[in-house]
Amino acid sequence: MKGQVESPMWHKNAPRSEIIAHFSEQCRSYGFQEGTPEFSNCLMETEGASRANAQARMRDVFNNMQNNRPKNCTTTVTGTTGIYTGNTTCY
Repeated sequence: MKGQVESPMWHKNAPRSEIIAHFSEQCRSYGFQEGTPEFSNCLMETEGASRANAQARMRDVFNNMQNNRPKNCTTTVTGTTGIYTGNTTCY
């Protein structure tokens, strides 16, 4: 499984030829001519930016999962004669 284009899984598993073809299409659309140093730079920059964006999205997903996971909470109640106080600790 390669994953969605420009996803972390795609960057990791897609054949190199597919990755180059994808970014070559983008660079041609910007007006760069294949075989020129500018085209090569465009390939490197667009692929690098795509990898960085994919990794950032994965970090965001992971952080959101960590922040939204259920927490375990314990409440301790103390007191006598009808006056009670409580302390809840979540971890």
